[in-house]
Amino acid sequence: MSRIEKRLWLVWLSIFIVSLAVAAGVTISQTREFPRSNLAVLGRALRPERDARKIERASSLDGIQKLRVQTTAANIIVRRNEAMNDLSLTLEGQFVKTSSEPLKLTKEPTALKIEVDEGLSRSPWRFAFDDENRNASLTVVLPRQFSGGLTIETVSGDVTLESLSLGELSWTSVSGELQATGGEIHVARLKGVSGDVSYSGSTFEFDLDLTSADATVTFQNIETAIQPKINVQSVSGRIDVTVPDKSSVRISLSSVTGEASSSLTLQKSLQSKGALEGVLGAGGGELRLRSVSGNVRLTTLQAHD
Repeated sequence: MSRIEKRLWLVWLSIFIVSLAVAAGVTISQTREFPRSNLAVLGRALRPERDARKIERASSLDGIQKLRVQTTAANIIVRRNEAMNDLSLTLEGQFVKTSSEPLKLTKEPTALKIEVDEGLSRSPWRFAFDDENRNASLTVVLPRQFSGGLTIETVSGDVTLESLSLGELSWTSVSGELQATGGEIHVARLKGVSGDVSYSGSTFEFDLDLTSADATVTFQNIETAIQPKINVQSVSGRIDVTVPDKSSVRISLSSVTGEASSSLTLQKSLQSKGALEGVLGAGGGELRLRSVSGNVRLTTLQAHD
């Protein structure tokens, strides 16, 4: 049997088993939580053997200007330690038994790629039904001298960023959540589908694009030396943004079926139920908040407190 034939056979078998599970769940009990409970049991029966691991690594960042972190389901925590000179990595969780180490580092001349191999690429159809496969976590501790770029890519892992100072942050996720606190990030480009985002920090350029998630953003400081650009949009999620009362931006808020509101005292203000435009301070920068069906709200730090 060829490799392609084997893959087709496995796909057919998985579809057949899932069909049996669905039929059994509907027939046996209408009151039992379904399909989640039945599929979780199915996942535990089919999952490959795994073992608990804790892996610790350290790496010099001399000459490295950009870090790229990739996971499938593992959660990611990134923090800064002023007392450290090297990058520190700690990976913990249950991993499929393989001959290779799940934590992989690939160095390029000016970049370092950090990848967590959770063994899901070898059995992705099992992962979809296995709740216990989503308990791994990667902790990244940045040294004091690193202030370059950080790219994070994950499918369903939650990401926590603590007091980072970065030139650029890029985050991409399908269903994972993002929580960033106390950071100073010059440029942030964030994109997700269904995971909520909570961001608190200072920035110059900020772009957040969500599909069905809520956004709660608090800017402790908005750089004004160069005209700041802030854009937050969500198709069906709520948007709640807080800015310093001495900000200097042109403001544009809109929601197709929701409400747009602001507690700020704006100049040249135009407002309707689903739209608001105006100028705060000298209006040197630009702030745009957009939602299709969610409410949009803009407040100041004083009003928010």
